[in-house]
Amino acid sequence: MRKLTFRYIALILLVNFTFSGLTQDIIKEEPSPFNQKFSVGFNLSPDYCYRYLFAKDETIPPIIISDLNQTERAKFSMTIGFTLLYNLTQRISFETGLLYSNKGYHSGLISLIYPTPSPNAPSEAKYYYHLHYLDIPLKARINVIKNKIRYYFSSGLITNLYLLQSTVGKYYFPNGRTSKQGTIGAGSFNRLSLSPTVGLGFNYAFNARSQFAIEPHFNYGILDISKGFIGGYLWNAGINFAYYRNI
Repeated sequence: MRKLTFRYIALILLVNFTFSGLTQDIIKEEPSPFNQKFSVGFNLSPDYCYRYLFAKDETIPPIIISDLNQTERAKFSMTIGFTLLYNLTQRISFETGLLYSNKGYHSGLISLIYPTPSPNAPSEAKYYYHLHYLDIPLKARINVIKNKIRYYFSSGLITNLYLLQSTVGKYYFPNGRTSKQGTIGAGSFNRLSLSPTVGLGFNYAFNARSQFAIEPHFNYGILDISKGFIGGYLWNAGINFAYYRNI
């Protein structure tokens, strides 16, 4: 009786181990998207942009800076491009890429005064100053993973390569009509700027290969952008929306 019981238990264990091994080979868990080393991302960030002005020469009256700060305003713009994300571990990631950004500011509503008034001339105008840059970010992330969501804090440095300036004037006429006129040029701006950046966001995994990310961020330039007697530092805040594909 004891021999039969021992053989019966041994048979059950053997069948159990065999079945367990087969099911592990047949049923495989879907790999986590956050375990992949590399991901390519498409990024789009609506931004709120402005600048901080300062006088480079003591002969410049402070009232000039004050007047510019009163007449110029922040503007809405965007940053768009591709990034490469490298997951060193599940807790630490690095990201770089190539982005186009439109930074700058605009004037408030300016009254136009003529020596000889004309009913056909515009009475008011706004001027939008667009500074176009090629941005190369280098950021580090600290991640916390909860199921399909990865929360992260990011910080790093963005190299801003100045491309050109475009100015758009919007003119308002007494009869209610408006018109726009634009110019494009090199402008009196330095070719290189650097912007420390910080952000706080999350990734949501659709499946094992694709993710969506939302990241509020803030960038502040630490190099003077201007070649003139009045210097400036650009800054912008925005929300980056990104789609990542593992490779």
